[in-house]
Amino acid sequence: MNEVEYFEKFASLLSDLKFSECATYFHTPCVLMNNKQKHVFNDHKDIATWLSRYAKRLAVENDNQLSFVTQHSVNMSSKVCFIKVAVQGVVMRDTKQSLNISFTLANDEDKSMKIIVVVIDDV
Repeated sequence: MNEVEYFEKFASLLSDLKFSECATYFHTPCVLMNNKQKHVFNDHKDIATWLSRYAKRLAVENDNQLSFVTQHSVNMSSKVCFIKVAVQGVVMRDTKQSLNISFTLANDEDKSMKIIVVVIDDV
């Protein structure tokens, strides 16, 4: 499975609000940050909790699922790749917006792809 297919499976779980399953896509430790906060997580349970809390801040337009559109994907090496995604259908502060999220993925010790850094460009 390539990194885009891997990410599409992750995005599907995230859209379905399956945060515990989403957390397994992350390497531990990992870094999640947005414009206001930076977090380092060493436990999948803590990642799932953070994802759940962050998702509660977001409203989805007309009760639709979020749409994840891959804008850019770059293999930085044979073990590391970068994916930039636009999340569409989000309503924040009563305004429809598109969040831009960057993911850095790397091969884990068992050679499986894992998310190591997430940067969310939110307002």
